[in-house]
Amino acid sequence: MTAPQTDFSYQRQLKYLLDLSEQLSKVHEMDSLLQKIIMLAVEVAGAEHGGLFLQQEENGTTSLTIKSSCGENASITSPADFSYCSSVVDNTAQSGKGQLIADTSKELSQDKTVQAKGINSIIAVPLITSGNVHGIIYLDNRKAKGQFNDEKFELLK
Repeated sequence: MTAPQTDFSYQRQLKYLLDLSEQLSKVHEMDSLLQKIIMLAVEVAGAEHGGLFLQQEENGTTSLTIKSSCGENASITSPADFSYCSSVVDNTAQSGKGQLIADTSKELSQDKTVQAKGINSIIAVPLITSGNVHGIIYLDNRKAKGQFNDEKFELLK
């Protein structure tokens, strides 16, 4: 019985990748493209909130800046209002490795932001080209733990 679920999941992943490719090819303005990317990532992963961070260089200093975000049902939200676990974003940017945290109460129990916002699970995936991290896709769920799994994590990577 496991094979049909795997096949369905594989087919669903291919469908999302094809949809993503088709939709991204239609967007010609950078802000719209970034918004579309995070909305599709939220949808694919089944996340409740998502943010797209990009490296920005200013006065010789490089920092991550949130460029696009969305909330439940992929509704557009103001990046200024987006709350997230900064330690996960920072760690992902520094290490260049994605993070899947299925249950924050076990792995991030001391993080005040996670506790205050009620974040239950997180995926953070670096955007890497030529070995350099250029940004992060950050997704979280606040209503239920364990919403993210290895399959969704691999698809986002």
